[in-house]
Amino acid sequence: MDKNNFQAVDLWKMLENLYQEGIKEKQSSLIGTIIIGELPLPVIKENNYVYPSIYPYTDLSKPTYVYDEASTYFIPHENGDQKADIRQSIINFDQRDAEYSEFFSKLRNYDQNPGGYTSTKIWYDDFIGNKKYFSEQFVSGYINNFLFHEDITYHRFTNLILDYFKDGANGSAVALINEYTANTAMSTDDDYSQLGEVGEAYESTISDYKSNLNQMAQNASTDLNNIGNDSNRIPTLMIGQALASLIQPYTNLFAPEFLTSISTNV
Repeated sequence: MDKNNFQAVDLWKMLENLYQEGIKEKQSSLIGTIIIGELPLPVIKENNYVYPSIYPYTDLSKPTYVYDEASTYFIPHENGDQKADIRQSIINFDQRDAEYSEFFSKLRNYDQNPGGYTSTKIWYDDFIGNKKYFSEQFVSGYINNFLFHEDITYHRFTNLILDYFKDGANGSAVALINEYTANTAMSTDDDYSQLGEVGEAYESTISDYKSNLNQMAQNASTDLNNIGNDSNRIPTLMIGQALASLIQPYTNLFAPEFLTSISTNV
């Protein structure tokens, strides 16, 4: 699909027609789609928040969002059931035709012999490794990701998620940085004040680094406050970038050495 020739509303109407009516003169029912190429994403406007989302392409029977020609946005529909009706995949290998061929050949082979793509399941536990390599500093980020996983996946930056990060997580992050810089100052004063010129140069470097950390914390606080106050004018990607450091996947709870050891042992 070339997004220069199709708009999101065109694709939405096509999928809706296929879902409601099927293929003409054939007994059919749309259960899923595979969209190839650049995809025009629907842009939703809800409660003064504007964000792109693939969700309207999957919610077709009683759509939660419908296209509004006046605003050119997808807006909430009061009779929507907030339920995805079809499966959907997107692939984009640009002009690499061989990769498309490999992808669809694999789909066909899987359909003919699903058992060929299964393997023996194992349960892997390493309690010593779990404790040794556990990254406690990422726990809050993982909890954030767990709590708002669906919103993050669909790029739905709602009032709730923004207020949570602005008031809760950001405050904790700033406090953590302040604590770290305070400890660094104590270490600098105690350990490096007697090292002559080398110590003075090192202290100067540490001082600059502390200043940069404090500035980063202030910038993060300002950015999140601005998002909360003026989010309807800020692009979704910018919001995502501002929140990226506060969201961590499960794999980040453990150091890379631990995941490598699992792969080696298995």
